[in-house]
Amino acid sequence: GLHGDGDGPVDDAKWLTAAVKEVEDAVGNALEVAEVALRSHTVAVFLLTADDRQLALHDCRSLSDDVRRAPFEAQEGILGAVLKRRLPMRLCGELKGVTWYAGRVDVRSAIAVPLIDRRGAGNDEGFVRGVILADRLEATPFDDDDERLLLATSREVLRAIETERVMGWIRRARDETEQVFGAIQRLNRCSKMDEVLQATVELASAVRPLDLVAFTTRFADEAGRLFHRVEKVAGLEKFAPLEGLVYPDDKGLVANAIKHASTLPGRELKPLERIQIFDEHTVVRGLSSLRIVPVRAGGEPIGSLVCGARR
Repeated sequence: GLHGDGDGPVDDAKWLTAAVKEVEDAVGNALEVAEVALRSHTVAVFLLTADDRQLALHDCRSLSDDVRRAPFEAQEGILGAVLKRRLPMRLCGELKGVTWYAGRVDVRSAIAVPLIDRRGAGNDEGFVRGVILADRLEATPFDDDDERLLLATSREVLRAIETERVMGWIRRARDETEQVFGAIQRLNRCSKMDEVLQATVELASAVRPLDLVAFTTRFADEAGRLFHRVEKVAGLEKFAPLEGLVYPDDKGLVANAIKHASTLPGRELKPLERIQIFDEHTVVRGLSSLRIVPVRAGGEPIGSLVCGARR
């Protein structure tokens, strides 16, 4: 929509923040409706973690303080059975496998529905994202109407969670774009080479949490032999000695990234301690992630930006 005579980016930021908050509230509102309609002790949404091994609480409405806040095993108990079968489950009586409480809560009736996202799936099965459940302390069984209501609630919850994810992505993309434009403005204000190098390593560290950022250049001596120099280093103190390192053009990742004008490594390499990044005599320890980006000027390779992280 149009913003009229607003403050542009400021209004956009306020609108985006408000929109994200509105989407977050949608899940809570849906759970409040379910809580009243189902006459539940607890109604909660648990989402699978990235590796699908654990369930983590997304939101809940409960009369108990013992609902698990920390992630727990997804394959165990009643919820594990629901996720495995990919079908709703209703139970009543002496229940075993109540894993969604940290303490002992005497649950006598429960209903759980898997959260299945069918958008983007190549078949009708879809992707299991988590589970929504409701329980009672009384041995009053949930009926067909309760199941239909919880299924409808699950669809609203899934829609809100997906919208929240997209809005979060938009916000992150906007923030990263602002960082890039800020970097361009700062670099344009630099007039000396040392200022450019310092700004480059600092800005790279600002865009991503990095433990090593190094700017290298390639040059030729009077005999025409190629060498590399680590011009600037930022990050952990232990990497500071790399600054000023000069070594011949050889088989290291930096040399190959510049030579082939390609970002390296092309795949994850473990352990990185055994990989030659600079020269064969320099061992870089403690990194789990690495990217070396070639830097060109006028179409010609002049150096590289080395980015590494312990995570």
